[in-house]
Amino acid sequence: MKKIKLISLTLIFSMFLLFGTSTLVYSAGIKTFDDTNKYFFQTNENIETNLYGVKWNKITGETATGEQHINMFSMKTDGVSSKLVVWSAHYQNYRNNRTTLSKLAANYEKAHPGWRVVGGINADQYIMDFGTETISKGQDYYEWQPYYPIIMEGERRFPYTMTGTSSNAIAFTNDGSTNGFIDVNSVEGLYVEIIDESGVVLSKHPVEGVNQSPSASGTTVWFSYVNSKEAYEEVAVNSSNSLYIVSKAEFAYMNNSRNYTYKGHWAVDSVFGRGTIDQVNNSFTLTKGQFVIDSNDSNLTSLLDTNVRVRVQYSYANDALNKVEAASGYHSIQRLNGVDMDVNGSYNTSTYSRSVFGIKEDGTYVLITADMTTNKKIAGLNGWEINALLKQYGVVTAYQDDGGGSVTAVWRNAEGGFDCVNVPRDGGERSILTGLFFVVKDSGLSVDSVEATDTSLTFNVNTSKADMTKITDIYCTVNGITEKVVDGKVTINGLEKMTEYTYSFTYDTKDASGVDAMLNGTTKTAKTLPQITDWKIDIKDDKITFEPIVEDPDEAIEYIRIIYNDERYPYIDEPIEIKLDTTSLDKIEYTVSIAYNLFDVNDTSKKVVTDEVKTLVLKEDKPTDPDDPDIPDPLPDEPEIKPTPTPSKDGCKKELQVITLSIISLSCIALIFRKRK
Repeated sequence: MKKIKLISLTLIFSMFLLFGTSTLVYSAGIKTFDDTNKYFFQTNENIETNLYGVKWNKITGETATGEQHINMFSMKTDGVSSKLVVWSAHYQNYRNNRTTLSKLAANYEKAHPGWRVVGGINADQYIMDFGTETISKGQDYYEWQPYYPIIMEGERRFPYTMTGTSSNAIAFTNDGSTNGFIDVNSVEGLYVEIIDESGVVLSKHPVEGVNQSPSASGTTVWFSYVNSKEAYEEVAVNSSNSLYIVSKAEFAYMNNSRNYTYKGHWAVDSVFGRGTIDQVNNSFTLTKGQFVIDSNDSNLTSLLDTNVRVRVQYSYANDALNKVEAASGYHSIQRLNGVDMDVNGSYNTSTYSRSVFGIKEDGTYVLITADMTTNKKIAGLNGWEINALLKQYGVVTAYQDDGGGSVTAVWRNAEGGFDCVNVPRDGGERSILTGLFFVVKDSGLSVDSVEATDTSLTFNVNTSKADMTKITDIYCTVNGITEKVVDGKVTINGLEKMTEYTYSFTYDTKDASGVDAMLNGTTKTAKTLPQITDWKIDIKDDKITFEPIVEDPDEAIEYIRIIYNDERYPYIDEPIEIKLDTTSLDKIEYTVSIAYNLFDVNDTSKKVVTDEVKTLVLKEDKPTDPDDPDIPDPLPDEPEIKPTPTPSKDGCKKELQVITLSIISLSCIALIFRKRK
C-alpha cells in the first residue's frame, strides 16, 4: 500500500518587537564623592535595560539630602545607524512649537521615516510667551524660542541667542570618537544656498544684510518679524531688481532683529528660511512663513528662478560645525575632561530636578535625569551631587540642561509609543520646546513568513524596502546560533521542538559590522510531523476495514477519515468499517483525509488538511494463457511420431551392468570348451 504524501505548508507567525531585556545590577553601597570630597552619590539599585543598542539604567540611590531617582540612557553612536539628535516640532511653517517630550519623539519619527526614537530627555531652556517681563512671560516680542543656538537636521536653526552675546551650545559629532563634542561659537556669516530635494548644497553665496537693499554686487534677504503688538509685520519690498520670492516656505522665521529698537545693542539679525522660489517680481509684501532674495550678484541670479529650492542660514567659522547634524544649548558646564567645574550659584546650590547630557571616556554619550518631587520624598540633586553621580558612572564631560518641571525622560514601549519613565515635578509631562533623543535607523528589512519544523526555523526575509546598496550581509540569530541570509532565506537548525524562541537580525555595511537591524521577534518550533506508515486493509464479502499504522509522537493529528460515496468514516482507535452496496464491484475509489496541527490546536489557521484519492481493487481475474502460435497442430492422416526418450542416468547404469555380465558369461563358456578339447 502506498504511503500517503503529506503536503507541506508555510506557516506564518505574528511578529512581536522585543522591547529590551532587563538585568538587575546590585550596586548597593557604592558611594562616590565629587572633587570637593564633601558631596556624594550612593547607588543602591541599578536596573539595566538594553534596546537597539541603547542602555537604560534605572537607578535608585541616596545623597546626604535624601532618596534619589535617576534615569540614565547611554549609547556609542556611529552616525550611520545610530545618532544623538536634537528636535523641536514645527508649528505650521513659521515657528517651533511647545509640546510634551513624548509627542516630540513621535513627531521626530513622523518627520524622519526609517528612524526610531529609543529614549530621550528634555533639552535647552526656552521662552514660553510674548512680553518683556519674567522668563515665563517672555523677555522679547517673540515666543517659543530656545535660549541658545541649536542645529537640527544639519541646519543652523538658531545661530544667535536672544541677546546675541552667548553661544552656550554643544554639537554632537556622532562618530563614536572620544572627542564627540564641539563647542558652538564664532558665526562666520549668512548665506543663500541652492539645494536639491535631499538638502545637498549645490552652491553657496554670501548675504550682506537682512531687510535692506543690496549693494551694487551684493545680496540681501527679507523676512517678516513680530512687533510689540504680538503680530507679524507686513514687510513691503520694492526693487528695480528681480525679487525671488518664496511665498510658501517649508520653514521661515526671524527670531531676533535689528528692527527691535527696544533691544538696543542686543539686537541682531537672526533668520532661517528654506523653500522653493514660486514667484519672480519687482515688488512683494511678505509676512510670516515667507522670505525674499534680492540680489545684484550675477553669479547667484544666473542660478535663481522659479522651482529652484533655496535655503538661507548662517555658517560657522569652524567648518566642522557646518557638517554636524545636531547641537543643543546648555545651562552650565558640570564636568570638563574629567574635572569638576565650579557649580556655585543659586541655581546649583539647592536641590532640584536636573537634566544633563555628557560623554564617557570611550565616546559613549549619556542622557541623565534626576527627579525631585514637591514633597521632597525624592530629594533631587544639587550641582556637586550631580558631579558625584557623573564620576561614579564614568562621565568625563557633561552639561546641564533645563531643570525643574521641564525635566522628562521617555523610553520606547512595546506598542511603538513612548512612556514617561521619570517622575516629573508637575505630576505629568510639561510642554517643552526641544528634546535630545537617541535614534536608530530602521534597516527596512522585514520577515514575510517563518517555516517551522520540530528542529528548525526558516525565515523568509524581505529586503525590498532596505538600502541594499549599503547593506553587504544580513545575519539572523536564534538561541545563540547565527546564520547568514542567502537569497532572502536563512535556516536555523538544532532547535528543540515545540519551543518558543526569540530571533534578531543584524547587518554589515562597508563601514560597520553587526548593526542592529531593528528586526526582532518571537516564534515557535513545531511538533514532529506525523506520518501514516502503512494501512491494514481487510476485504470480506461486502465489508472492508481500514486500519492506519500511525507515527504521531506529539499528537498532532486531529482526525483521519475515509470518504466513500460522500460519506465520512472517522478513524477512532478501532478500524474503519465500510459496507458496500453490492459485492459485484471490481474496485472502488475513496479519499483518505487527514487533518493535523503542528502548533496551537485552538488556532484553526494553522491546521493542515490533506486529501488523497486512492483506488482499491476488490477482484482480480487471471486470464488463460493463449496457445503458442509457433507450434503447429499434427496432421490428421499421419501417425504421430513419438520421439525416442532420452535415457536417464539410472538407465545407463543398468545397461552397463547387463553388458558386463554378458562378457563374463561368454568368457566362462569359452574356457570350458577348451578344456574338453
